[in-house]
Amino acid sequence: MSTVLVKVKQFWKRMNRTVEETSETNGASMEGWLYKRGEVKTNWTRRWCTLHRDEMKYYKKKDSFNPQGEILVEQIVEVKSGRAGGLTEMNGEENDNGFVLTTSDRTFFFMADSNVDKFEWIQSIGDELIRRKMEGPQG
Repeated sequence: MSTVLVKVKQFWKRMNRTVEETSETNGASMEGWLYKRGEVKTNWTRRWCTLHRDEMKYYKKKDSFNPQGEILVEQIVEVKSGRAGGLTEMNGEENDNGFVLTTSDRTFFFMADSNVDKFEWIQSIGDELIRRKMEGPQG
């Protein structure tokens, strides 16, 4: 079996598991560990991130109640792969697992554990942006 076919099968298996887990737990369309680069202190910190219908939140720990920050979907202007956004390394080492999320106020830099995870986050955020445009603002 080709390497590409194996990776595709692993991706879909993981996607199905992720969808089942999140729908059974907290309704998040996406959740998982990401590294986030700070705005003031530009070091990378591992954060538990959740994407719900209208917001993405990041926490110090998976079981934390108070987020370290949140990004409203309505404020997201663009989400793209890190390489396209100039993000190609983490802590001095080349890394292609990053993505850049731009809002009306700020640019956020995230790094996933794998390229597959990166694309899952980009796709999920993009899906929320499209859903929001199609449904209009909630309120």
